[in-house]
Amino acid sequence: MSAAPRRECAPKGERQEVRESPLVETRCCHVLVVGGGPAGASLARWLGQRGRHVVLVDAGTPPRGLPAETILPEATFLLHRLGLESVLLEAGFRGLPRHGVVWGAEYPEWRDPGPLGPGFKVERGRFDRILLDLAARAGAEIIVGRAMISGHDGRSPVRIQSADGPDIEIDAGVIVIANGRSQAPHECSGPETIVFHQVVNGNLGPKDATFIEAVSVGWWWWMPLRSGAACLALFADAAEVRSRGRQAVLEDAGKESSNVIRDFSLCAPRATAFRARCVCSRQDRFIRIGDAASVIDPLSSQGIEKALASAEEAGYVVNTILERPGEAPVLMEHQRRWEERLHALHMRRTASVYGRVLRFRGHPFYQGRAGDREDPPYQSLPARLRPAPDLQPCRTYERRGFMLESRSAWRCGEDGDPLHLIGAAPVAAILEAVGEEADREQILSRAARDHRLFLLSPEHVTKSLLALLNAGWLHAC
Repeated sequence: MSAAPRRECAPKGERQEVRESPLVETRCCHVLVVGGGPAGASLARWLGQRGRHVVLVDAGTPPRGLPAETILPEATFLLHRLGLESVLLEAGFRGLPRHGVVWGAEYPEWRDPGPLGPGFKVERGRFDRILLDLAARAGAEIIVGRAMISGHDGRSPVRIQSADGPDIEIDAGVIVIANGRSQAPHECSGPETIVFHQVVNGNLGPKDATFIEAVSVGWWWWMPLRSGAACLALFADAAEVRSRGRQAVLEDAGKESSNVIRDFSLCAPRATAFRARCVCSRQDRFIRIGDAASVIDPLSSQGIEKALASAEEAGYVVNTILERPGEAPVLMEHQRRWEERLHALHMRRTASVYGRVLRFRGHPFYQGRAGDREDPPYQSLPARLRPAPDLQPCRTYERRGFMLESRSAWRCGEDGDPLHLIGAAPVAAILEAVGEEADREQILSRAARDHRLFLLSPEHVTKSLLALLNAGWLHAC
């Protein structure tokens, strides 16, 4: 076979002529994205819309797991920024008018949509195809195949085993891994969960509502589909399933369910195992996004939202690296910390929600997942405050245009996360108002004279002080 053309990395918005390579087809691009799910396709589209030459490698396999997922109404602003709100509506993915829950109590509660509307009900296979099509329209080159990234040094070209042609080598300025639940070493993880799911007769439950119900072995989830069928799933503890057997767990869950889903059970369900975890990528040579960076518990119903938010933040990071490659290590660390913070927040919130199921607190599923309600230790300010001894100035990044720009910040401890704002208050200004030590009135008086704080009300400044106090940045004297 004749030598295939190789592309030199083109300037932004341009593609140059190719040169010959003696072995395999070789191409050069700004960004290689490995994985064509919501995170990878959204990132490829975001970068393509901004003139970047993106190659996306998609395995071409259907998404694993449930056939449908929800996007909560609170994600509306993110969807609007990404230009996806109208896309979802045109695809017929509008959410259902009601949501039912049996959780803290033993009887169903039915909730109507709030001011943001019902959110969205997404059929994953079709949604993923729509996102890939949008990425291609934005200029991304889609290759169906497999990227050989295991053991890759992050610098040399990546070999792609194409599904419909010869192997390809991609020489990319930035490599982004977005290929789903990663097998890479992870820093923190929760207990393993098995999801039993099946498409069932939609007449056996509510047609106008999603429904979730806690049982002793886990929780049920019901979602009607556009076809008239419904998706029914049971989320159970993997260790308990292995110990007692699948059938015993399914039977217990069926017996305990309310009248909403009592009339049917999972006869021949598919099973998918997962573990909420955050991938350890301190030594990683790639940027990881979506589930390749961290996996959250599906109880939050924010899996797709998290993938899209991860892609958006990575877009700013990658775009900045391409303009200022010397900052790549710091920017990659910024993305890693962003993923870690988001994962930790989800873990805390999910543990708190599981903790509300008091009637099953001693059962294996909830023992490993439930946490106490997180009330902050301080509800009001003490008489006097002083800063923590290990506070130190540092740098962080914030969005400006379609790039990230460095700015001054503070952190607590050598490994703490940088913080520039606490609410709308600059952290530096709050710390200056506290000084070495001060009482509440002194702090508020200093804040009122500071041009960075004087437009904020005393109540707002007090909330900022409380937040720093509960985070350990300030101490009571």
